[in-house]
Amino acid sequence: MTPLAGRRRIETEASYELVASEYYDSGRHPTCANFREASRILLREWRLPLVSSRRVCEIGAGKSITAEIFSEENRPLDGLTLVDESPSMLAYSKHWTQEGANLKLGAASHLPFATEEVDVVVSCLGDPYNGVSFWREVSRILRHEGLCLFTTPSHDWATSFRKQTNSDPESAQFELLDGTRVLLPSFILHDSDQVALIQSCELEVCKVAHISVRDLSGHRLSPKLLLSRGQDASVVAGYLISKP
Repeated sequence: MTPLAGRRRIETEASYELVASEYYDSGRHPTCANFREASRILLREWRLPLVSSRRVCEIGAGKSITAEIFSEENRPLDGLTLVDESPSMLAYSKHWTQEGANLKLGAASHLPFATEEVDVVVSCLGDPYNGVSFWREVSRILRHEGLCLFTTPSHDWATSFRKQTNSDPESAQFELLDGTRVLLPSFILHDSDQVALIQSCELEVCKVAHISVRDLSGHRLSPKLLLSRGQDASVVAGYLISKP
C-alpha cells in the first residue's frame, strides 16, 4: 500500500520537478515511454536537417533524444545545446556534457539564445508549452531558412483519452508512486489548428506526419494509448517547420 493510499493529493499548479524522478520509469509510466519512442522514430526519419546543421538546440530536452541520435551516429555534440526549465529533468542529460553538449536552464517562453543564433530547433512532446510565446521564440532564434522539428501527442489520442477519462482537455495527469496526482499543462491541437498557430508566428509548416500504434508494435504498449482504436490510430504527430 502506498503512503497516501485512500487519500490521494492533487497538485494542480505543478511543474515537471514533481514528476522528474519517475518520468522515465517505463514500468510506471509506459504511455510516456511510448510517446518518447514515437518521437524518436520521427526524429530519425527527419534526421537530414540534424546531420547538416552545426547549431542545434533541443527545447524541453529532459533525457535528450537528439543527443542519443548524435551519439549513435558518432557525431560531435559540441554544437548541441539542451534546454529545460526543470533542473531535475535536465539532469538526465548531464552525462552528454562529457561529449561536448551544452546544458542550459530556460523557459520555452524565454529561450536563452540570441536572435537568429540557431540552425535547428528540436522539441519532442512540446505540448506543455505549445503556445504563441513559444512559437514566437522559435521564430526569433532560428536563422533564415532554419528548421524546427516538433512533436506532440496526437489530437486524436488526446481527445479520445481525455473524453473517456473526463480529464481536463488542457492538462496531462501523472499519478506518482506516493499516490499524488499531478496535473501539468498540455496543449494538444488538431493538425489544422497547430499549423495555423505555427504559421501565425511567421513560420512555415513543410510537413505533418503521424506515428501510429502499428509503428510501435515492437514495444510494450500502454493501455492508455486506447489500443481499441486500431493499429493505424495516431499516437504522436510531428511537424517539420522552416523559417522563410
